[in-house]
Amino acid sequence: MTEDAPKAHGNGGPAPRATRRSALTFAAAFLVITGALLTAGRYAVGTLPMRWYLFQVARHTSFALELAGHSSQLENLDAYEGREAEIRASLAGSDQIDLPESSRTAPLTAWEIWSYRCLRARAEIDAESCQLATLSPSPPPDSRDPRALIAYIRQGVRELEHSIRPSGENGATRAAEPGLAVFLSRAQESLEIVGENVPEQDDALAAQLREFAQHVSEWRNRQVAFLKARAARLAYQQAQLGPLVCFVASEPVRPAEPDGVTAPDSAPSAPPDGLSFRFSVVPDCGALPAMSIFFAAVVAFPVRWRKRLVGIVLGLPLLYAVNVLRLACLAFLGAYTGGGDLFTFAHEYGWQGIYLVFVVGVWLLWAEFIVRRIDK
Repeated sequence: MTEDAPKAHGNGGPAPRATRRSALTFAAAFLVITGALLTAGRYAVGTLPMRWYLFQVARHTSFALELAGHSSQLENLDAYEGREAEIRASLAGSDQIDLPESSRTAPLTAWEIWSYRCLRARAEIDAESCQLATLSPSPPPDSRDPRALIAYIRQGVRELEHSIRPSGENGATRAAEPGLAVFLSRAQESLEIVGENVPEQDDALAAQLREFAQHVSEWRNRQVAFLKARAARLAYQQAQLGPLVCFVASEPVRPAEPDGVTAPDSAPSAPPDGLSFRFSVVPDCGALPAMSIFFAAVVAFPVRWRKRLVGIVLGLPLLYAVNVLRLACLAFLGAYTGGGDLFTFAHEYGWQGIYLVFVVGVWLLWAEFIVRRIDK
């Protein structure tokens, strides 16, 4: 007589212990994989793979909107017309690169414009960091020597002047804290009055210079705080940067002639108010956290790798398509509501919950029809 496999006998038998061990292994693996994927996604923001992924999401969303609506365009191509040579030279890493004639006149692609915008955002942050490095906050010297105080003041004024940059579209955008330019102008006038021939000992002059140096130190500290806040703001804006989708939901109304005849198609027209919508596909629009949770739940589930692979190959593209559908629906809602409260609610709450239901539903379908059915 052959011996059967051990069976459960009440609570704590072999089968329940194995089930608990399997459940704990699944939970631990799920948490570890999810945490690793979410952390990797956080640090991937701003990298080339993330920029490429967001561009693909925006491209597929724009394609879906093109089919369902009147028109959709990826990136504002008209805004960069005439700057083909400049932008391609910047992307190539040199302003002096000798581009062929075809590259100077060929229209820019949406990917080139998106890459250029990312490049400019990164350049602005780097420029702010460089400017911040030029300022070295330090207290004024406790000295009665007017020459030491003058040297401190001159150095502080030079550093503060260097931290002010003119604003411009093609250059790094920098601005000083309000009032700093006026202070520097008066400081230069005062330094010219003092001149180079400063006596080594002059208590009255030293007292005035110490007060002057204290003002320089205060402005220097305020400028450092200002530049740090600006750099943090630019970093946040870069993290929220995404490919631009320009969507028109319905056919523009053509202007009518006085006798009621519709104007020819060549007549310029603009989309009706409220029926066009522009939005950026930022990292949060990519649904990567939700797809990471699905991926972790499939990989951590204690089944054969063949079944896990089926769940990944079928589930992730399906969730990606649902996310494109989500963005397309939100674009229509934004066009017809003007991006009002209803759009905000649907964007921040409604579709978030619906998408999570899809994630759980796809996983349950995989567990029911792939895992259990094959086992049966």
